[in-house]
Amino acid sequence: MPDQKILSPAFSVRASTALWWNRLYQSRTGWALADQSVLSAGNFLCNLLLARVLPWGEYGVFAFVLIVFQLLNNFLGALVGFQLAYRGATAGEGELRRLFGGSFLLTLLLQPIGIVVLCLSLLSVRHAGTIPVAICALMAWQLQEIARRAMLAKLRFRAAILGDSVSYLGQVVVMWWLYRTGHLTLETTFLASTFTSCLALIIQMLQVGISRIQLSDVRDALKHGWRLGHWLLLATTVSVLVIPIIPWALAYFHSSHEVARYQALATVLGISHPVIFSISNLIGPSTITAYRTGGLIQAERVSRRYSLQGMALLVPYFLILMVIPEVILRLLYGSDSPYANLGPELRLFVVFYVLLYFMQVLVARMNGLGNTSSSFVSQGAAALATVAITVPLCAYGGLYGASWGRLAQGAAGVCAAMWMWKIVKRAKAREVLS
Repeated sequence: MPDQKILSPAFSVRASTALWWNRLYQSRTGWALADQSVLSAGNFLCNLLLARVLPWGEYGVFAFVLIVFQLLNNFLGALVGFQLAYRGATAGEGELRRLFGGSFLLTLLLQPIGIVVLCLSLLSVRHAGTIPVAICALMAWQLQEIARRAMLAKLRFRAAILGDSVSYLGQVVVMWWLYRTGHLTLETTFLASTFTSCLALIIQMLQVGISRIQLSDVRDALKHGWRLGHWLLLATTVSVLVIPIIPWALAYFHSSHEVARYQALATVLGISHPVIFSISNLIGPSTITAYRTGGLIQAERVSRRYSLQGMALLVPYFLILMVIPEVILRLLYGSDSPYANLGPELRLFVVFYVLLYFMQVLVARMNGLGNTSSSFVSQGAAALATVAITVPLCAYGGLYGASWGRLAQGAAGVCAAMWMWKIVKRAKAREVLS
C-alpha cells in the first residue's frame, strides 16, 4: 500500500515548495536576488546604525552626501557602466578584461567632475573638513562599482556576492566596531566605507582580471559610452529632477507631516527593491546574449522568463499588502502610529509598484537590444504625468491625491515603454528582412 505521507496534500505542498526554492538557489535569478539583497541589507543596516548613533546634524550631512554619491553613481553608470555591461555580455574573457581596463581608467579620469560636485555640495552645508574623506569614499565606491559591473555583464552574480558582502556588509561591521570603541564619527564613517570598498575592489579585480590598459581602450570606452549611454544620461537627469517633486509638493501645499506619511509608505514598498533591481540587472545582459545567438524571439522569451520569475517573488508580498494593509502598517510602525491608518493609500502604492515593475523590465529589455532612448521616453512620459497630474492632486488631496497621482505617473511610463517596444520590434524586424 502506498505511503500515505507521500500522498498527503501537506507533504506535496512542502515538497513543491522545497523544489521551488532549490531551483531558485540554482538559478541566476536566485543569485541575482541574493546579491541585490546584500546591497540593500548593507545600506539599510548602515543607515539604521548611523541614525541611532550619530548626532542629528552629522547624520543629516551623511544622508545629504549619500544622495550626492548616488546621483554621481547613476551618471557614471549611464556613461561608463552601461557600455561595459552591454559590450561585455558577449565578449570573451580576454576581451572583457580589456573592456574593464579601459572603463576602469576612464572612471579615474572622470573623477575630477564628481569631486568638484562633491566639494561644492559639502561647502554648501558648511562641512569642508569632511571633503578629503568623502572624496576617498566616492572614488573607492565608484571604482568598485565598475569592477562589479564587469562581473554582472557575464551574469556572475554568485561570484560577485563575495566582494559585495565585503563592501556593503563589511562597512556595517567596521562601523559597529568603531561605535563599540567610541570612534564612530562622520569622518570615520567615510573612512570605513573607503576601506571596505577598496577590499571589495581588490577581490573583484582579481576575479575579473585586468589586461594592460592602453589609451585606445579608454577612447573606445568613452566613444561607446556616449553612443550607448547619452539617452541614459538624459533619463537620469529627468529622474533626478522628478523624484523630489512629490515630497516637495506635499510639503509646500500641506505640511512636513504629509511628507513623513509619504515616506512611511515608500519604506514599506522599498522591501521589493532587491527583486526589482536584480531582475532588471538580469534582463539587460541576458537579452543582449539571447539576441546575438537566437534573434528577437529568443531575446523576448528570455526577458519574459526572468520577468515572470520576478513577479512570482513579488506577488505574495503585494497580495499581503493589498489584503491586510492596516495590519502590516501596525506591525511595522505600531498600533498607535499616525501611519497605521494609511491602508487605502498603501493599496494605491502597491498598484503603482506593479506598474513600475512592468516599466522597468520593458526598459531593461530594450536597453539590452541597444535602444536606450526607451529609458528617456518612459522617464519623460512619467515626468510629464507627474507635473501635469500628480502635483495638482497633491495640492488638492494631500497624500491620498498623491497616491492616485502616482498611478497616473506609472501608467504613463508603462504606456510609453509599450509604445517604444512596438517601435523597437518593427525596427529589428526590418533589420532581419534587410
